[in-house]
Amino acid sequence: WVPNIIFFLVFVFFAASFFGMFEITLPGKWSNISDKNSNRGGIAGAFFMALTLSIVSFSCTGPIVGNVIIESVTVGGLRPFIGMLGFSLAFALPFTLFAFFPSLLNKLPKSNAKTYRIGITGNPGVGKSSLIEKLGIQYIKNGHKIAVIAYDPSSLKSGGSILGDKTRMEKLSQRKEAFIRPSPSSGNLGGVGVNTEKLVFLFEAAGYDRIIIETVGVGQNETLIENFVDCFVLIALPGAGDEIQGIKRGIIERTDILAVNKADGDQVNLAKIALGFYKNVLHLFPRDDKWIVPSTAISAQENSGIDDLIELIEKFYRHQLTKGALEHNRKEQLEKNFDKNWKSEILNELANKKTFQTVIKKLKKEILEGTTTPEEAIVSLKNKVLKN
Repeated sequence: WVPNIIFFLVFVFFAASFFGMFEITLPGKWSNISDKNSNRGGIAGAFFMALTLSIVSFSCTGPIVGNVIIESVTVGGLRPFIGMLGFSLAFALPFTLFAFFPSLLNKLPKSNAKTYRIGITGNPGVGKSSLIEKLGIQYIKNGHKIAVIAYDPSSLKSGGSILGDKTRMEKLSQRKEAFIRPSPSSGNLGGVGVNTEKLVFLFEAAGYDRIIIETVGVGQNETLIENFVDCFVLIALPGAGDEIQGIKRGIIERTDILAVNKADGDQVNLAKIALGFYKNVLHLFPRDDKWIVPSTAISAQENSGIDDLIELIEKFYRHQLTKGALEHNRKEQLEKNFDKNWKSEILNELANKKTFQTVIKKLKKEILEGTTTPEEAIVSLKNKVLKN
């Protein structure tokens, strides 16, 4: 009877998670390691891409696999075998096909002017996840399908990430019209990960017409996201934007819409002051596309101003369509991402060669022994690479 009790408790545990009482997650370090290996290409890359999806989606896949395993022990027969086979094929087949036939990726439905990519950034604690949940729910009410790519910072020491954005978007995660993909940044600068472009294309091909990308949230240098989105929304806090930070060229001059969040309770007046300050600052950065960057006060907690923010986002969308800027910007993004990707691929390929690693070790040894300087070593390395 002891094994029966154990399996019963396991079944109840997975069932409770499946019905939304809590979320089962695996250590973030596992997903980081798997995500890094997904860049290998070929069959190995496809395997690790599928493994990453399984790990970050464990809250959904865990209960299903757990129930199949329990049924195989308690009931037996063909049902558990068929269930596990179907589950495995559903995960493995798409990635296997793309590994053996990468040209199939080009045959997926292309993104078009009906899809819109929205980037959300801001300092930690500004309320990005809470705001995205409110935006997503309202967009669904307006008849859209929402995909969210939420990046979490990765530890430089352990490589792990918390990946808790899906938990913070509890109501949105329960909607069938929404898909939330928590992702580790894996140490990449710029607030996003290396596979952002692929994820965007796949979500659009799957029929999601509003793609929201949430950056890590580290401040002024999160500008890489502009290579993947059509609309760049900066979220600020009441009283948090002193003049020096506001005027810095960087993230604020790339902003399409600025929203001051947490404009509620005792902070309403602070939000109005911050809003006036940011409006003055935004006028210092005139744009070529004739778009006057708007700013608005919102409260994700009280669900106020969300409709106004969506209207501003959609107004910018219509502005881009009228000016032909949407298609032009996406072509520029494709070019920039291609340049970034081919440089990265060639560098990775070169770094994995044993001869290259031998040269690197030799130069490092010379630097530590003081027989050469880092600058001289770089020149020597460059000459050897160009000769080969």
